[in-house]
Amino acid sequence: MQEIVLLFAGLAEEAKQNLTVDFQQVWQDRGSETEDTQAYIEACINLFTMQKIRTTHKYHDYVRNSCYADKKNSAVINYDGKVYKMENIKSLIPIF
Repeated sequence: MQEIVLLFAGLAEEAKQNLTVDFQQVWQDRGSETEDTQAYIEACINLFTMQKIRTTHKYHDYVRNSCYADKKNSAVINYDGKVYKMENIKSLIPIF
């Protein structure tokens, strides 16, 4: 996660004000939370906060039946660091 945060380090404060990093648990992983997982998420949030980048990690009801990467001005950074954006209703394409 530190490598990802460093990608944003050089951005101007004005640009950082337009960003929100949203941590979401995938539905396949529900019920597997541990104290270690929660501590890691909090550490990740702190890394972004120190760079003055807004974060959220609450469940958002408006995405219940859609893909996060389908939202306007949104992309998904997967667990492996790959970045994805919805191209159309059926295909999630890598953009980095």
